[in-house]
Amino acid sequence: MSQQLKSKQTELLSAPELDRLITGDLDYRPVPFETADERALPVWRVRFLLTANKEEQFGLEINDEIHLGRGKNESGLVDLSPYGAESLGVSRHHVSLRPTSANLFVIDLGSTNGTRRNGRSIGINTPYALADGDILSLGNLQLTVNIVKRPYLQTAPLKQRVDLVDALAQIGKAITSQLNLDEVLNQVVATAMSLTAAGETSIWLVDEATGELFLEARRGIDDANLLRTRMPINEDTPAGRVIKTGKAIRMSSQPGEAQQIMTGYLVQALAYVPISLGGITFGVLASAHRDPGKSFDDHDERLLGAIADYAAIAIQNARLYRDTDLALNERVRELAALNELSRTVSASLDMNEVYRVLVQEIRRHMPVAGVHLYLRDETQPVLRAFSDTAPLAEYPIRHGILGRVVMSGEPVITNNFTSHPDYDEDLDLLVSDEPVPLAAVPLKVKSEVVGVLVLHNQPGGAPRSVLV
Repeated sequence: MSQQLKSKQTELLSAPELDRLITGDLDYRPVPFETADERALPVWRVRFLLTANKEEQFGLEINDEIHLGRGKNESGLVDLSPYGAESLGVSRHHVSLRPTSANLFVIDLGSTNGTRRNGRSIGINTPYALADGDILSLGNLQLTVNIVKRPYLQTAPLKQRVDLVDALAQIGKAITSQLNLDEVLNQVVATAMSLTAAGETSIWLVDEATGELFLEARRGIDDANLLRTRMPINEDTPAGRVIKTGKAIRMSSQPGEAQQIMTGYLVQALAYVPISLGGITFGVLASAHRDPGKSFDDHDERLLGAIADYAAIAIQNARLYRDTDLALNERVRELAALNELSRTVSASLDMNEVYRVLVQEIRRHMPVAGVHLYLRDETQPVLRAFSDTAPLAEYPIRHGILGRVVMSGEPVITNNFTSHPDYDEDLDLLVSDEPVPLAAVPLKVKSEVVGVLVLHNQPGGAPRSVLV
């Protein structure tokens, strides 16, 4: 049944919300092969829920590459026509889903109306790894992705010992193929649980701001309230000792006894290994057995150590990618502001309108307390305030901070304008008697300074960089 979307806004679902939605039975259709040998092909069991009407859903057991689109009786094509695909702009072969042992990739096949993952457009023929809870938009058809089962390196039964060399290759491929930090962490804990048959696994990272340990990812721990738990680093806890010493810890309880760990559960055995890079331990990979008689041995510790080593690299890469992505988004916003200002300047001869847009865009993208514009007088050696809100109506050139900007053609950016060598106490009390961060930027036309833009913060703030 076709259903038009009420909203195109992306809505990410939390784990508890997904759990409430996916209760009940659902048949999972194996595609593209009716049966699959899981030892030869990775099998992903995925539930797709229509975001506009989550009562409508379908399940797939994906055992090789398939296409999502429109059309019947085509091998390897999942027909989305029953969900309003045609009216919602889904192409006949819109995207490909390509399973590997580590990831389920989505690839746009050159669709007419594009594909978005969590609200962000993905490029044509570029693979993106899907994660549990993702919103996949094919044109205007939005599907919530619920990954029910994934391979997670289970190429050998858990009762068999995993060859360390083979495991290292699998671990590296699985973990370092991620760039999203949450996906990296979830892959790490799932891999650790799979290879050691642990009852629970978790990752604790050091908060650079507070110096505390906080729980970033977990597997086998049902209490959602534990997520983002924080605790001080001290040697009274196993994790604290691992952080302090950079060495792994294994512990086992005596028969009939159990010990409590950081998540509050009683366990029979635990193994904590450091997550380190460049000689600095910044996290802990923790595994625990709850069943009596189980323990971790040297082989398990080596596996966990290898996972932690790969995890350290992957976490660092994901953090760099995240920071680069944030910086790129900030740059895009700045360019959008410049484009808006350029459009207004080009389309209007009204200086008041240009000034209004200038102040609006600056305040939107820079948390400044004040914006003032001074223009150079063509007949006298002074700057004149364009707005009557400026501290001074007239500012003589060759004096003070603004005079320095006009004469040098270079901006002045300072955290304390009163300590600047060109500060003039009669002219530069731009805000108050207190030291205030300030940026004064020259406005140029054909290399000639025609004015000065002045930005200032409240006392205790810091000036933002500005485009000149």
